[in-house]
Amino acid sequence: MAFPSNNAMTQHTFLTHVGIGDAGSSHTFLSTGTYWPVANVPGVVDVTGMEFAIAMLAEAATTVTQDLASGASTVELTFFDMGTTATKATTNPLAGADAFSNTAAGGYTAHEAKKTAGTSTTDLDADDWINLGVIANATGVAGVGAVLAGVNFVYGKPGAIN
Repeated sequence: MAFPSNNAMTQHTFLTHVGIGDAGSSHTFLSTGTYWPVANVPGVVDVTGMEFAIAMLAEAATTVTQDLASGASTVELTFFDMGTTATKATTNPLAGADAFSNTAAGGYTAHEAKKTAGTSTTDLDADDWINLGVIANATGVAGVGAVLAGVNFVYGKPGAIN
């Protein structure tokens, strides 16, 4: 039996100006320790078959295209399984944070989308929320101010996939 192609889903969320400026500036940034709903799955999802992507759209310093240099980790973002509510942190990341960090060689170039596959061995159930978690982000001009987060997945539990 073929798997219905209508069960494929793509969700993108644009996050900007959701943080607060630090004490010495008015720059907005994605605050460390915050979690933002990206998608709600309609059925069972095998996380290892999911694809995640984050594009940095702007540094907190300005709305003009900027880059984050590679080096010590000052930015780490990833996706989390938030269960049936999207209101709190969780210990179940769906993908590795190193994929969305400025620790990678070359840093994180504005408008560059980085992607990774799901790594969690725990599948999502119907009505589970996928949240983007800000694990670390430098405050003020050194941080990320806006991102585009994307999730691609196939839901349902088919007997066979062709």
